[in-house]
Amino acid sequence: MGRSESAPPRPDRLANGSDNAMNLNQAAQSILNVAPSLALALAVCGADRQLRDAVEDLWYLSQSPEGPSPTEGPSPTMPVDKNEEPLGPGSTVAGRFRILSELGHGGTATVCHAESETGTSVALKIAYPGSEAAAGTCPLRAEYAAASAIHHPNVRRVDELFTLEPRRARVLQAMVMEYIEGETLARRISRGPLPGDELERIARGIAAGLDAIHAAGLVHGDLKPGNIVLRKDLSPAIVDLGNCGTAISPDYMSIEQFEGKPATPADDLFALGAILYEMATGNRPWPKEELLPAAIRRATKDAPRLTNVPAGFAAAVASLLSRDPAARPTSATRALTLVGVKPAGRTCRHGHAAVKRR
Repeated sequence: MGRSESAPPRPDRLANGSDNAMNLNQAAQSILNVAPSLALALAVCGADRQLRDAVEDLWYLSQSPEGPSPTEGPSPTMPVDKNEEPLGPGSTVAGRFRILSELGHGGTATVCHAESETGTSVALKIAYPGSEAAAGTCPLRAEYAAASAIHHPNVRRVDELFTLEPRRARVLQAMVMEYIEGETLARRISRGPLPGDELERIARGIAAGLDAIHAAGLVHGDLKPGNIVLRKDLSPAIVDLGNCGTAISPDYMSIEQFEGKPATPADDLFALGAILYEMATGNRPWPKEELLPAAIRRATKDAPRLTNVPAGFAAAVASLLSRDPAARPTSATRALTLVGVKPAGRTCRHGHAAVKRR
């Protein structure tokens, strides 16, 4: 989601005085010195989790009113080992949920398939020990505030946020979410382009969910095929609304995000255009390349025009991928309606989010 205007400081994960930690911190600082935004800095880190953590920690410390302190570091009694999962299959969470399996994990949390006391399947997102999510600042609290304000079939339902008993002096949080049996859109695309009827149905659902998010005054900020889950009937659900404005998927970033500008709905619409292009072709609009060439290409060249698809659909994708955010359609559903794709039948209801723009 888009970042709030003042980012809260978070618990520091920066390592102690080991040579490896010093090298990591120096590398992280070097990246932050040249990257215009946290999104770009994280993109430079790639899949290196330790380096990403160091970059995030230094960035969050720089947002603190006091600024970074050269003596700050983690308490020696609170080592952080992200390879140690806080809870595993067969464990009971809060005396109410039995963990069945792990569904996935990211930088701050693990998502598990769990069963409630009543036998209902749920997805349980559990913050890592020592992470900012465990401290309740971001992103679990942010994701809950955002997703609980939206009630739409194309946005994953979030039911509850609660605090677990401390483990090894670290408080964990967990979020109860709708369990969706299916696969990500990314996995579906990996098998090849989507046929027309399937593409239209999924596109219609994504657009409706995205419009529901925007109607609640929110911005996803990191929309990508991996954050869209397809149910068995192919109806899509947008997930992972807790990115706190950090776009970590350069392949779907607008030029404004590369420039570090505040998140807006136009960023999500650009990402939708890239996703529709990939659904139609099986390939992304741009080649895989280093960060700087990617940013230059995004800023100076239009995305290639779709071929072998209806002209109206190609035009809609081109408008969504416009380099000028003002030239993009005003809503996702409108972009598809203009080319004859009927909007999803159900309209959204949304509550009042505690934070309107993350």
